[in-house]
Amino acid sequence: MAKRVVTTAFAYLAAVIGAGFASGSEAAVYFLRYGKISYIGIILSSVLSGLFVYVVLYLCRKNEAYDFDGFADSIMPPLVSRAVKMLLSIFMLIVTAAMIGAYSDMASFFSGSSALHAVVFCVLCAVILFLPQKQVINTCGILGIVIVAAICVFCLYMINNRFVNVFSNYGSMTASSLTYTGYNTITVCPMLCSMAADLKSNRECAAAGAVSFVMTLAVLSLVWCLTGIYYGKVPLGNMPMLTISARQGDIFCLGYAAVLFLSMLTSAVANCYGIYLRFKSRDVSKFIKILMILSGAYLISSFGFLNIVSKLYKAAGYASLTLILFILIKIIKNKDKRSKITKYGDNTI
Repeated sequence: MAKRVVTTAFAYLAAVIGAGFASGSEAAVYFLRYGKISYIGIILSSVLSGLFVYVVLYLCRKNEAYDFDGFADSIMPPLVSRAVKMLLSIFMLIVTAAMIGAYSDMASFFSGSSALHAVVFCVLCAVILFLPQKQVINTCGILGIVIVAAICVFCLYMINNRFVNVFSNYGSMTASSLTYTGYNTITVCPMLCSMAADLKSNRECAAAGAVSFVMTLAVLSLVWCLTGIYYGKVPLGNMPMLTISARQGDIFCLGYAAVLFLSMLTSAVANCYGIYLRFKSRDVSKFIKILMILSGAYLISSFGFLNIVSKLYKAAGYASLTLILFILIKIIKNKDKRSKITKYGDNTI
């Protein structure tokens, strides 16, 4: 049980941490600008993320829908389901593009030239995507453990070296938390649906959700706290965590750059894999599918990492709330159905 739960939770974390999370840019854009009160948003986002993991896994097992198409069809009307599936594929492509753009930014931080590095990044994504399904998920799970542990260690070290107090708007902060949770969770649905088949009980689904909540809260809290120390005091650039790491020395900066790279790679792989799963049944070779996905993402990445995070991510975050709404409706309907059966008995012959 423990291995299945840990693999599921950390594969999810590896997919959602990505460049925006690990670089600290999301903490600044979605939280820090609201001041100290934004930590409530950190807690809210973490709780919602854990609940999302549990509910998706639970509904997949309950409806025996172990791919996103089946999952969406089981909780939405046909027209809405088709629209959501199309939008999801587009957004997964955008997230993949953001990871490529982020890697280009990070490469230019060190060398000043990023085009070739972006191509190499795409090739590495393709190599992992050619692994069997089980190995892709296990690889993400293992890398997820490494990424979470490394971010915590780096953050704790830098906070210990220099700690000052983090220098509002409740409504905007709450909306920001919802959109942040929305776009971070929506693209992981296809992978969660495929992982639900390996879980043996609702208890394991709940455990995976709980682990996701705890680890999301821990990592996001540390990133929020560290970036808050410098926010508004020094220029942090597109990647605040990398800028802060550079203040600790070249070797330290290279170490955190490696963590960022793994975060980008796993997030890009998870999103590419989600698109691939959606079109797995199409009569086109795996090589062509992966080539088309990565080529499209590469082109979109020309918009730049920060533009994608601050503009496209927000739009997708609001759009993804549609899926969350239908999940809530499905849960309420199931609850009503169970209460009626309990009250009047099940008359099904």
